[in-house]
Amino acid sequence: AKDHHTGPRWACRDATALLGTMALRGVHMPSEPKQAGEFLAFLGAFGARADFRPAGWEQGLAAALEHSHGTVREAAVARLPQPLPERLTPLVMARMTDPEEKVRSLACELANQRKLSGAGPQALKAIAMSDEHWTVWMATESAVRDGLRVECTELLAKRFAEVAPVAADARV
Repeated sequence: AKDHHTGPRWACRDATALLGTMALRGVHMPSEPKQAGEFLAFLGAFGARADFRPAGWEQGLAAALEHSHGTVREAAVARLPQPLPERLTPLVMARMTDPEEKVRSLACELANQRKLSGAGPQALKAIAMSDEHWTVWMATESAVRDGLRVECTELLAKRFAEVAPVAADARV
C-alpha cells in the first residue's frame, strides 16, 4: 500500500512543523523572509510561538499568502492568527480560488469558520472550480451565509448535473 503522506508537499509540512518546534526551543528564525525555505521557517515560528511577532509580521504573512509556491501559501493560510488582521482578509479570500486544491480548501474552511463577511462571491468561484467535497462544503456555507443561497443552489445543481452522467455510466 502506498503511503499518501509522501512527496514534497508532506516534506514541506513536516519541515514547517519541525521549524516551529525549533523556534519553541530558542532557535532564531528569519523575521524578514525572502526565499521559500525562509518563509516556511517564519511561518513555523509564527504558528508555534504566540510571541513571535517581529516588526512587519503582517507584511510577512501577506507576502506568504501571495507566494509563488503553493506550500508557502498553504502554510500561511494554516497559521493565520485569530483575530485575522483586516488587511489580510482580501488575501485570504483570494486564496479561496487558489490553483492548488489544498490551499483553496484551507482558505474556504478559514472563511467559513471565521465567518468572513463578503466571502460569498469567492465561495461561488471555489464551488465552480473544486472537486474536493470539503472545499465545496465550506464554500457553500460561506456563500449561503453571505446571502447567495439561490446562486449557490443553482451552481450546485449545475455541478451535480456535470458529474451525474459519469456516475450513471459507472453503474452500467
